[in-house]
Amino acid sequence: MTDIENVIPFSGIDPRGRLKFSTLLEMFQKMADIDASKYNLSVRQTLEHDITWVLRKYRIDLERYPTNEDGAVKIKTYAEPYRNLFSLRSFKLWNTRGEFLGSAYTWWVLLDFIKLRPIRLDKCELMTGFMERI
Repeated sequence: MTDIENVIPFSGIDPRGRLKFSTLLEMFQKMADIDASKYNLSVRQTLEHDITWVLRKYRIDLERYPTNEDGAVKIKTYAEPYRNLFSLRSFKLWNTRGEFLGSAYTWWVLLDFIKLRPIRLDKCELMTGFMERI
């Protein structure tokens, strides 16, 4: 699990003072990469073995959209296997006052570049450290 306070950049604010959706997605991607790196499973690390993660689906449920007044967004993320076919990554968001803003979920498939096929998570040697953690 990783949690980091992400400062909202000025360029990441829309004309209404809300966090741009694209900036929120970039924050999620950065958090996922940091967390996956702990298990040698970041995209950069998996590409060395001719495999990579492919995003299958996003689900974002916000109770309140982050704004410029929030200043930063604390995001907590963790991943877990789902039926050994996908990795489900969960995100939780809070503002700097500790108010819960919402949650998001991403589903990822591990893809073999050589065979051009998905890899079952329980059949991938790189996943050993991650699977033992669970």
